[in-house]
Amino acid sequence: LKKYNGKEAILAGRAIACQGDAYCGLENYTKAIEYYKKGLELDEKQVPAYQQIANLYRRLKDTDNALTYYKKYIELKGDKAELTDHRGLLQTYIAAKNNATTIEEKRAFAEQGDPIGELITTEKPDSYQGPLYAAQLWTLDQSNAEEKPYQYYQQVIQLLGDNEDYGSYIAQAATYCAFYNLKKGDDAKCVEYCKLVQKYDPENNMAKQFLQIIGQ
Repeated sequence: LKKYNGKEAILAGRAIACQGDAYCGLENYTKAIEYYKKGLELDEKQVPAYQQIANLYRRLKDTDNALTYYKKYIELKGDKAELTDHRGLLQTYIAAKNNATTIEEKRAFAEQGDPIGELITTEKPDSYQGPLYAAQLWTLDQSNAEEKPYQYYQQVIQLLGDNEDYGSYIAQAATYCAFYNLKKGDDAKCVEYCKLVQKYDPENNMAKQFLQIIGQ
């Protein structure tokens, strides 16, 4: 890169970042990351670029780099970091957990991301989002009934109530709760949650399968 100083470096850095935007539009994420990084070499205070790079790494399923850049983004924003910023970091932890290959690795990412979920819940106690993300974060083994996701999904259902505008989230939460109770041998509760799923998603295949297994 050509050497710039002061204001020239800032302007040059932002111009190069615009090339990153162009490659983003073309869905060439690897090239976009390259240009965003070049822009940061000239102007490391381009705070939004760290978030953009993190999101692109997440798209490329490179969650290690995604976490590195997202945490740097939060660090640079400091007290100005908004709840949506923390939510983005939590979603990155969820992606990292999903990409992990062992239960131990998944649990490590869940433990690292958990304080962020608690922050979101504390800031917005009446919102379904904190429990929903926490449930997704703590679903470590989809073949087994796990207590933490079950508790969080129950909270989602309770917070959303009978709200058709959020029917897809209620159905998602109720599907897990039905699965949990099926695994635990509580057929009555499984049926109850299956009916709730079908209220918002009548053709839900999982609910149909659960009811068939029970003999309903």
